[in-house]
Amino acid sequence: PANTTMACSAPMGFVADNTDCNDNDANEHPGQVWYKDADSDGYSDGSTMTQCARPADHFTAGELTATSGDCNDANAAINPGAMEVCDGIDNNCNGMTDEGVQTTFYADTDGDGFGDPANTTMACSAPAGFVPNADDCDDSNSAVNPNAVEACDGIDNDCDGVVDEGCSCNISAILVSNISSCNDQGTPDPSDDTFTADVTVQYMNPPGSGTLDLTGDGTASVNVAGLDGPNSHTFIGVEMAADDTPIALTANFTDGPNCNFSVANAGIAPSSCSNCSVSITNVSVVNESCPGYADGSITITATGNGQLEYSIDGGVNYNLTGVYVNLAPGTYNIVVRLLGVPTCSATQVVVVQAAPASALKTWYKDLDNDGYSDGISQQSCSQPMGYKLAADLTATSGDCNDNDPQAYPGQVWYKDADGDGYSDGTTLTQCLRPAGYFTAGELIQTSGDCDDNNPAINPGAAEICNGIDDNCNGQVDEGAAGGLTFTGNVALYTQADVDAFSACYSVIDGNLTITGTGITNLAALANLVEVTGAVTVQTTGLANLSGLDGLTSVGGTLTVYFNSQLTSLNGLQNVTSVGGSLMLYYNFVLTDCCAIHGLLNSGIAGAKYIFFNSTGCNSEAEINSTCTSSSLLAPPTGSVQAANVSSFEGFKEISLFPNPADRFVNVVILGNYEQGRLRAFDALGRLVKVVRLEDNTAEVRIETATWDEGVYLLQVELDGTVMTKKLVVR
Repeated sequence: PANTTMACSAPMGFVADNTDCNDNDANEHPGQVWYKDADSDGYSDGSTMTQCARPADHFTAGELTATSGDCNDANAAINPGAMEVCDGIDNNCNGMTDEGVQTTFYADTDGDGFGDPANTTMACSAPAGFVPNADDCDDSNSAVNPNAVEACDGIDNDCDGVVDEGCSCNISAILVSNISSCNDQGTPDPSDDTFTADVTVQYMNPPGSGTLDLTGDGTASVNVAGLDGPNSHTFIGVEMAADDTPIALTANFTDGPNCNFSVANAGIAPSSCSNCSVSITNVSVVNESCPGYADGSITITATGNGQLEYSIDGGVNYNLTGVYVNLAPGTYNIVVRLLGVPTCSATQVVVVQAAPASALKTWYKDLDNDGYSDGISQQSCSQPMGYKLAADLTATSGDCNDNDPQAYPGQVWYKDADGDGYSDGTTLTQCLRPAGYFTAGELIQTSGDCDDNNPAINPGAAEICNGIDDNCNGQVDEGAAGGLTFTGNVALYTQADVDAFSACYSVIDGNLTITGTGITNLAALANLVEVTGAVTVQTTGLANLSGLDGLTSVGGTLTVYFNSQLTSLNGLQNVTSVGGSLMLYYNFVLTDCCAIHGLLNSGIAGAKYIFFNSTGCNSEAEINSTCTSSSLLAPPTGSVQAANVSSFEGFKEISLFPNPADRFVNVVILGNYEQGRLRAFDALGRLVKVVRLEDNTAEVRIETATWDEGVYLLQVELDGTVMTKKLVVR
């Protein structure tokens, strides 16, 4: 199209069509069919492309020898015109391998280098146990072959078709008679078992000098002057091996040229008579597990009448164990024999099979087990740690972080900037985890967080009295507007517990327990007005009770004891009513009790126990004497008159804290005693703990972490007085 001319008719070298893509190549034109010939051997595998421009490695039909039939277009030496060679490949693409080019090889069973013409195979190169010649006339006897020296033994030793050529021996026979029984020589080794026999040699015209020698399985010699007669001589009692094999003997006149004679079977020797017993009872073979691993194994089980030794290489090497591991594929010749007794053995042949190629699989790395791989793979017959087959994966590549099971293609991430487990509903869909984002499974809720910058604010938060919508329900401080009542028992064990008590509560509908030596300030309880149950302050670090100044009513017993730093009861001055008893003791530095002077005289429904404090607070009388009189309060409605306990001779009392308990409980014992015992029983009445109490032990700690949840009874016996308290373990 780039080279044109205007004319009424086509000038030479011009046409009316302008679609040629290369006007310098006659083969390149629209509609041209191109045949693929990647190895440029003139043969195509039949793949075609139809277009103007010549594709790479493509030719026209006229440029090729054949447009199809190449069975390996990546190898120029393989095509329909190639010559078949012996290499295990179909070189000429006719569907057959090595046809007409293999060589005939002959079995060499006896290993003498000469083949058996009756046992052949076709191959490119000689297989194991085969040779390229067919010259052996007895492939079962390595002493018989074209290279052997002919012997006078009735055999064609040199395979020339002639038997005993060149022999002029005048010995005609060797006869065995009078075969004795086996003699075991007094040992269990059959290799030294023997027998005796008479051997008669028949001959004609013996030489006049030299000796007649007998060799082979038995040996003997006689001077020709001592021969029995002109035609035969008998060797009496020749000793031979008792091995249950044919008796082979050779007779020879030393001074007679070529005068020898051999017989391969002059009779059968007796069997060995030693106590030899070896039996292979089982052979377990484990084949190679993966190509190239060489991890096969053979386990041999055998019995015998002595120590056995084992071989898998035909007796070349022996071990005292029958277990062989890390074996390459192949044939193994097992020999089991009595230790040091070569003739007492059993044999077996086994094969360790090579692993099939199909055992090798491609495994893809998925360390985080999320079903996605990052594309790294390896081949193995068994599953490597952290790898899976493609069929077990959602995708074999694309994982952006294979150490995070949550990070994979298409993951939906929910924003939770404050990490409180609640999202505001913002999402991102990507593989990598964005900062401040989590999966749905990692969150409590995927939406609803009304302040995603404050982990204390979310739909699962408890509403507290703070002017904030803590639980994201659209309301602020619902149920916490002034004068709130806390229902349940309150136990404060640390200063942090005290400080965390909400100022929204003015009433505790239950008991209040304050215990812990780390508690030094009760300011957080300033809004508390009423406790419907008992109030107990024990074992604290408080110097006074400031912070309870708003408290006016205690429905149960008011107990203050074992506070080693307490010097004043200031903070209780506004308590006007105690529905139970007053327990004030073992506060050894308490000197100022004037805060309860008015309560002491008219506001206590139960008994009063005041003792073992410091001077000024050691009895009701001391308090009344020390403190200025004030108007007496009326006792609570329906109460009994308060008991004034001024003498505590024989008084005993126990208390438990914390109760309920989860890890331990402290048992506080008030009163003097000489001997005691503490026992704990479960709800079924079973005894679970016994503690012997020393003289006047004031406190015992019992570990309850391993106890089952439930109700227990703690029984304390002091000098015959038995007291019982209920303990709840949770």
